[in-house]
Amino acid sequence: MPAPPGCLDPAFSAWLAEAGVRTSPAIQAVLSPHAGGGRAIQALAPLVPGEELVALPERSLLSSSLACERDPAFAAAVAAERATPAAASSSSLTDEAVLAAYLLTQAAAGPASPWALFLASLPPSYPLLGAWGPGAVSALACPAAAAAARRARDELDQAWRAASRLLTRVLGEEGGAWARRAPCMWAVGSVRTRSMFFSEAHPAGVLVPFADLFNHGPPPAGDNPDTGGACGACAGWHAAPGVCPGGGGGGEEDRVGPPHAGPCLLLLSPPPPPPGIFAAAVDARGRCWGDGAWDAASKTYRITARARYEPGHEVRLCYGPHPNLALLTHYGFTLPDGSNPCDTATLLEIDFPPSLGEDLEGVPLTIHACGAPGWALLSALRWAAVARAGLPPQARGAALAAAAEGRAASAATDAAALGALARAADAAAARLEGREKEVQPNPAPPPSPSSFAGECLAAARAWRAGQVAVLKRAAAQARRAAVGAAETAAASGLATGEAAAAGGRGGGGC
Repeated sequence: MPAPPGCLDPAFSAWLAEAGVRTSPAIQAVLSPHAGGGRAIQALAPLVPGEELVALPERSLLSSSLACERDPAFAAAVAAERATPAAASSSSLTDEAVLAAYLLTQAAAGPASPWALFLASLPPSYPLLGAWGPGAVSALACPAAAAAARRARDELDQAWRAASRLLTRVLGEEGGAWARRAPCMWAVGSVRTRSMFFSEAHPAGVLVPFADLFNHGPPPAGDNPDTGGACGACAGWHAAPGVCPGGGGGGEEDRVGPPHAGPCLLLLSPPPPPPGIFAAAVDARGRCWGDGAWDAASKTYRITARARYEPGHEVRLCYGPHPNLALLTHYGFTLPDGSNPCDTATLLEIDFPPSLGEDLEGVPLTIHACGAPGWALLSALRWAAVARAGLPPQARGAALAAAAEGRAASAATDAAALGALARAADAAAARLEGREKEVQPNPAPPPSPSSFAGECLAAARAWRAGQVAVLKRAAAQARRAAVGAAETAAASGLATGEAAAAGGRGGGGC
């Protein structure tokens, strides 16, 4: 059955049918306000896991090897380019550059290209992180993100130079306009954002007409990444040494590792997943993930549903367990308001008291989307709290060993460690929120939201808002855990002046 028209150009729909692309009658392409005015795939009827959504025969696909098979002249140019000394340079001819160059040869051919209608269906630009201007990069207000933007720009420039050389070899001097940076950035962006995995031999993947309209649905929140507890398998934080019951109150299937028995003081239960993230078996809103794979036997690329979808809901594919910065780098978008269960936020050393500088030197200051600190960060804060607790020598060694292993040495020291974490997360959130309120001495007119610069700036602000949401989640959780730890220490007769102050203020400090 031909692709449903939806919001597609009828000529493109006819092209899909002629190319043998089959789509389920239960889906259609629609305009989506959630995709920045772009397109999405919507369910027209109930869908069940495993149901085929799209089937694309080999003749409808486009990869670097398929391009060379269909165009001997292009294949000869690729072979000649790879034989040049430049092939060993930093701008060598990658699989991505080859496919991008082929797209531009087809764009240069205009209506005569068999891919003309597919090319016309692609977006005119892609706000990939490496293509951002200085203003948008600055709006990230994060040194690590700015460094990632510089690396991404270098990678895009290398792809551009390689594709440009190949294009010039194919088209000659007449193709000079297509070999410039802007067209090459469009072609590389098309490959990066629209392709799907094909095989290990094709790192750039394969372009899949119509199937590239599926938007991203993140995978469900997995087990707590690396926070650890007394046993290393706990989804929460221990306030005192004990035996972990596993999964933080979830069912047996939610636990990490073997189940445990015995008492455990679990101060911080894992938070519920962000809105819109559901396990595949219970997803009734269509905000889940799907999959695509090459069927070598039938030479068909198939997209199947991984969840149940009701009519009217968007059908999504999972692009991978990417944090928002990786989504910006590779796809040019970010998931909003802390809703990405794979995201991370980064604290800076300036968010902590100067006295902790030595203890945190070289430590990844990572917060996971669920609000939990990274194992290394929590371990370092616990170590610092023990080192400053004034413990007698016979107790100090065992307490430091526990902290080094990521375990809580005592409820009293955890009150201090978690209180410091809460204040640091609050400070980081306030720092990022303050970015919006900064006033420039001579502010330039803001870019139009519909312009490329405006699109990049909006993406930067959305990324920053996601960071703030994660940081506030972490601050609230750490504050609750610090208060609970102080109360536990007091109830156990272990309270110190530091722990008592932690309980009174809603969080102590190292």
